[in-house]
Amino acid sequence: MPQETNYDIIIVFSRFTAGITKQNRIAILKKLRPQCHRLLWFSERDSAGSTEFEVLPYVDRYLMRHKYRDLQDYSQTYYFNRKYTDYLAKKTNISHESFLANELLSSYEDHIHKIGLWWNLAYTILGSIPRWKRWMSVYLLNNTPRFPSKASELVKDMDLHALFVIKDQRGVINAQRDLALGKLQKLQQDYTITPIHRRVSKREYYAYMKRSRCVFSPFGWGEINYRDFEGFLLQACLLKPDMSDIDTWPLLYEENQTYVPLAWDLTDLEEKLGQTLDNETLRQRITDNAYQRYTSLWQDSGIAALLERFNTIIRTSL
Repeated sequence: MPQETNYDIIIVFSRFTAGITKQNRIAILKKLRPQCHRLLWFSERDSAGSTEFEVLPYVDRYLMRHKYRDLQDYSQTYYFNRKYTDYLAKKTNISHESFLANELLSSYEDHIHKIGLWWNLAYTILGSIPRWKRWMSVYLLNNTPRFPSKASELVKDMDLHALFVIKDQRGVINAQRDLALGKLQKLQQDYTITPIHRRVSKREYYAYMKRSRCVFSPFGWGEINYRDFEGFLLQACLLKPDMSDIDTWPLLYEENQTYVPLAWDLTDLEEKLGQTLDNETLRQRITDNAYQRYTSLWQDSGIAALLERFNTIIRTSL
């Protein structure tokens, strides 16, 4: 190892460079590079489509929480840097807003081999710490979730948990929720659904989900949502826009095995909800699969798998 390096590996979490320009981000990496044998970038962007490929020439590994299965998707510009926002913008004809486009991967073909995965938000501790501190548990596993009662012991007297708010933010991020709001309001005539589009306390939010047979989790700033794992833990069958184009770890999104996939424009929401509620055997199988996969992450084997993944990232980087 060269004498001048102070560290074997330096890991940079992208969160700590948020809010600065691309030029300043690169300047920081240039200063760090001579200090270590290997420099690793852990991207924490909300969406698989939101990237920082401009750092690729200055790091040895570029690890993402989730990425598109087909890397060629990163060689074209999507509206608001996300495939689903691009699709919904065209589908709903919403007015376009200005946005800062990602660097295209085609500009960094010599560095594609650096791209890989670390782990997603599934290893965040739910219910144990405040939401705004949850990100810390991605790095510091100092607790485990409090697992609820078995499904057979829960009273499931509501059809669907669909509590969400439409925030005052970019219209395209709200597009899917706007579509959902109209559809869910109509579905309230035939199904027992939580009050839609209003804020409730954390206690009430979880109480509703605990009583619900299904939970609806739309995309927001990203594809993966804390609500997904809350649904897994509280044993509500997850109805979620199709995730088949996403590669992530751990593997918790398997269509019709751990969640029920929906069209991105939610045209099949009513049909899929009805089918899921009518087929209790299928719904329970999906719910049980998801619960077992998620809770297994907190067993000895799951923690060992996480540590081994981190160990592999380090070994293969040296």
